[in-house]
Amino acid sequence: MLKKLILIILLVYNTSFAKPHLLDEIAVIVNNDVILKSDIKNVVDQIKKQNPLVTTSDKNFLKKIFENEIINKILLALGEKKGIKIDEKTLNQMIKNGIKKHGITIDQLHDYLKKHNIEYIDYINDISKKFIISILLQNEVKKRIHVTEEEEKFFLKKLQKDQDKNIEYTFTYIFFPLKANVNKRIINKINLLAHDTIKNLQKNNDITQILHFLSNKKLNIEYKKIEKKCINDLPVFFSKALSNSPKNVHVIGPIKNIKGLYVLKIHNRDESKLHTIIKQFHVKDIFLKSSSKKTDIQKKKKLEKIIKNIQNKEESFSDAAIKYSEDSKSAAKGGDLLWISSEYFGKKIEKIIEKLKKGNMTYPFRSNSGWHVIQLIDKRRVDITNILNKKQAENFFFNEKFDQEAKKWIQEQKNQTYIKYVNTL
Repeated sequence: MLKKLILIILLVYNTSFAKPHLLDEIAVIVNNDVILKSDIKNVVDQIKKQNPLVTTSDKNFLKKIFENEIINKILLALGEKKGIKIDEKTLNQMIKNGIKKHGITIDQLHDYLKKHNIEYIDYINDISKKFIISILLQNEVKKRIHVTEEEEKFFLKKLQKDQDKNIEYTFTYIFFPLKANVNKRIINKINLLAHDTIKNLQKNNDITQILHFLSNKKLNIEYKKIEKKCINDLPVFFSKALSNSPKNVHVIGPIKNIKGLYVLKIHNRDESKLHTIIKQFHVKDIFLKSSSKKTDIQKKKKLEKIIKNIQNKEESFSDAAIKYSEDSKSAAKGGDLLWISSEYFGKKIEKIIEKLKKGNMTYPFRSNSGWHVIQLIDKRRVDITNILNKKQAENFFFNEKFDQEAKKWIQEQKNQTYIKYVNTL
């Protein structure tokens, strides 16, 4: 939705593509800036090239062009005032992402721009403007979007219902057949037997004995164990019964079907797929900066000596971190990084830390910024499902409300801006 809004605000190729004309007439004054008639004309020309069927003489069409250009001026000026900029690295990455998304090469991009008489520098300027407006809108509109407790509860309830479809059930069904046109006495007998079976199963009586007892009734009673099946993989009448039953209920029935009655004995509800579990390590770190191969050798040797001193109990890990670590934030706390998710370290280092016993240290290893020795204090597994679900609710309502709030905010900025139409096309 954000991208859609930006595309409305910044037309695909805006005035930044136009080569400046020194003698242009002013079309609109926007605070201390101006929009030239040639700016508007160039936007119209670009739209004609992309869509020859557009009726550019239509007054409503031209009004929209003027509106978009005015909003551009307002938002870009606000972005500049708030110090929003794009660095070269981010800009290059955005271009790479755009090329990859459209499945073209950089040469093909240059060919496209050349074909449409667009200078590459103008293309870069356009991306920079889009970035500034994107960041500005996110920062400002985000402050206006609030999710109520009722909205969050409603979303989480719906999400839970969807997630419950991934529960894997292991159960045994017992089928009591009822033939067509069977007399009422037999129906009552089967019905009573089904209810007695439910009572026995609820008492946690041995299901094997119950099944053996039923097989001797000579009523063609069937039973079968179903292993690890989700609701969507089961017949509809099973799915409805399982999804509507409370999670503390382990016997369900009788379930009526055109062929007879079913009783379900649930052995297990596997909810592992509903949860996101992450590993966390409580660690201490001694960090030494390094910027070259020469200093690499020196730093590694220094850490090896520190490890030896700790092992010989000449100093504690915490004391060594305070004395030697070049991480200003953690050094003062004895190198304590507190609880950190395993993804922070990367798979290689995670495996090393995972194998450590509490209190043990890693050997010196290098990161992008320097050398480390880590001591494991403790480790744990944390269920972050609720955190992720709440984040999903937040993102859902952010996207739902963004367009409406963005339009309101833009209108407010426009109302506070001095705008004077001088000339129109």
